[in-house]
Amino acid sequence: MRISEVWLREWVSPKLSTDELANRLTMAGLEVGSIEPAGDLSHKLVVGRIEDIIAHPDADRLRVCKVNVGRARNLTIVCGAANARQGLYTITALLGAKLPGGMTIRKVSVRGVASSGMLCSASELGLEESSAGIMDLADKPTLGTLASSLFQLDDRILDLELTPNRGDCLSIRGVAREVAALTNSRLKKPIKFVEMQVQDRAKLPVKLTASDGCPHYVGRIIRGVDVLAETPLWIKERLRRAGIRSLGPCVDVTNYVMIELGQPMHAFDLECLNGQVEVRYASGREKLILLDGSTIKPEKTDLLIADKSGPLALAGIMGGTASAVSDQTQDIFLESAFFTPEIIAATTRDRGVRTDSSHRFERGVDFELQREAIERASFLLTEIAGGLCGSVVEKTVTARLPKKEPITLRNKRLNAVLGTKINARQMVASLRRLAMQVKGKTDSIKVTSPTYRFDINIEADLIEEVARVTGFEKIPETVPVARLQTSLEEEKTLPVSRLRSCLVDRDYQEVITYSFIDRAMHEQLSPSSRAVELENPIASDMSVMRASLWPGLIKTMQYNVNRQMTDLKLFESGRTFMAKGKTLLQHRYVAGLLTGSADAQSWVDNRREVDFFDLKGDVQALIALTGRDDDFIFSPLKHPVLQPGQSALIKEGKKVTGILGRLHPAIESSLELDQAVYLYEIRLDSLLHSRTPVFHEFSRFPAMQRDIALVIAAKIPSSDVIRSIKYHAGDLLVKLELFDQYQGEHIDFGKKSLAFTLTLQRTSRTLTDSETENLLKSVIRGVQSDLDAQLR
Repeated sequence: MRISEVWLREWVSPKLSTDELANRLTMAGLEVGSIEPAGDLSHKLVVGRIEDIIAHPDADRLRVCKVNVGRARNLTIVCGAANARQGLYTITALLGAKLPGGMTIRKVSVRGVASSGMLCSASELGLEESSAGIMDLADKPTLGTLASSLFQLDDRILDLELTPNRGDCLSIRGVAREVAALTNSRLKKPIKFVEMQVQDRAKLPVKLTASDGCPHYVGRIIRGVDVLAETPLWIKERLRRAGIRSLGPCVDVTNYVMIELGQPMHAFDLECLNGQVEVRYASGREKLILLDGSTIKPEKTDLLIADKSGPLALAGIMGGTASAVSDQTQDIFLESAFFTPEIIAATTRDRGVRTDSSHRFERGVDFELQREAIERASFLLTEIAGGLCGSVVEKTVTARLPKKEPITLRNKRLNAVLGTKINARQMVASLRRLAMQVKGKTDSIKVTSPTYRFDINIEADLIEEVARVTGFEKIPETVPVARLQTSLEEEKTLPVSRLRSCLVDRDYQEVITYSFIDRAMHEQLSPSSRAVELENPIASDMSVMRASLWPGLIKTMQYNVNRQMTDLKLFESGRTFMAKGKTLLQHRYVAGLLTGSADAQSWVDNRREVDFFDLKGDVQALIALTGRDDDFIFSPLKHPVLQPGQSALIKEGKKVTGILGRLHPAIESSLELDQAVYLYEIRLDSLLHSRTPVFHEFSRFPAMQRDIALVIAAKIPSSDVIRSIKYHAGDLLVKLELFDQYQGEHIDFGKKSLAFTLTLQRTSRTLTDSETENLLKSVIRGVQSDLDAQLR
């Protein structure tokens, strides 16, 4: 928001320099990003009038002008501007003048005619980006007046970088209110509210069909407007300093009122309107050509200004070409309305159309400002372009207007938060300087914010306001006092950092991805989970919450593979989100992804691609940290996301705690992945519970080793056999290793052979051969009973 200091000081003029004013605003949260001069024009740029004009004797497009600049002699100046004419007042650059672009005016001969100066356009003076001709000063100022004085360029522009919650400061009056409150200065009233006299009884009916999106609408017909009239220089200059170019009296006046008061407005060509004006939602089957030339198809959630013929404007954002004011317009319909911020913000985001109007409406415009704004605009427009004002049409649905509920503010709470000793009287005074209504004089008061403040909703907001008015720099630095108490962590609780370290030691890279994912990715990788949708997603491909950590890992993998990083081991720990009825379930997981080669390329042997057992080994390494390996069981799994035969379920007792396996080839193909991808995901709460270490005495006696080979059904997993052997061997078994698995010749169909090495040992003495053999027979009998195994 660009603020003219001269204009601002017409509303409030504290005894502060420009830099002091900027610092006070910045310290109160209205950051001044830069301060720049309104213009820097030479003292040799003055007002001149063309007294006589003749054709150049040697050039068809040039003319020789006699220019009066208030001196004894007229100047001879050669000019090529098409709009140069006798009697025209314009800005004249005298000899020696230096223009903003760096040009210095010197006496030159143009095709044999001496030229002693230059007639300037607005762009040559740095007042506009482009100009069609030399400046036309319709107000006919005094000849010889300095251009810097005429344009009041003894001014500085404060560029405010406002936060989204301060929409009330998107106007000169809004910033003036802030300055008055912050400096305890008087807020002036440089303009008077003038209720225009009704000179034409014509009215245009207005219907608020979508009153939730527009609860307050004010309109007025003005007939006989001269749209070709020249906008006064002072309005043009103020608009220029606000960063807005002049586009004719109708647009200039509505823009001026927006900058001055903060109310965006729009002017329709009355002849283009068919019947009543209606504020409604789009049907979803309409088209609208906007003033910028773009064509949009409004959705059913978009608010429109329409008549019987169809849409006229995208409400609060931009008008349409069909009802735009043109050079032929004689009668206009002025609109001043309040639109619900949330609806305008949604349309602006969805349609990708952002304007000065939408910027204000989506932050909140004073819903009591519309009548004042239309009277101000009517006054200015009729002063500039003439016209007869009709009656004001005002429609209000009070029940739909924002409610300003009182907020309780406690003095004790304020001082506790700020670390200050502000008494109740000072607190109340600060709030009243901000035009807030305060009831009560005790330590607890009720505060109602003004209608233009949409950012005051809770007690903390009021505390911030008191701090701003007091001055953040005046709040004393207070060192917090707190008791430090050492937190005791149970030894059986495994820290997440230990899991991370384990994976990093195994050559994994940790990644952190968004909790928001694309709906299509969710449906592919979490088909059995109902999506948790976001009401206001920041992007279309981030519209649902993740039900698994896999989408983020796969997107990270795609990003790296596309950059020729094909050997990847990635992991992430974080929350997943699932909807169950009306409840949102959140669980913490650790997940990993493997793809590419298992080993670095070497001259020794060929590179081996990662497989399911590499994946399972990494998962078992995590489980081993808990010291509860026997509590976890791997069993075959059929899962729509994973390839059959290369996927497994992880159970902790009877509770499912995770899954692992290769990504289904069909999904790999749909995601355009050219290499196998292996994934796992385990609940963190299962891994964080570890077994407390217990000391076992080392045996000084030799161990006995025995090998056994068992034939069992092929469908029985080796983990079942291992559990059975451990159970029947008891405490004497100190180590068990599976060293061979065989299916083929001499083994019946549907069977497999598993060979184990059992290491047996006592701590008190050496085991005898007979003890060893008896234990081995007991183990074989037990496995035969449990799993129908046969000794090979």
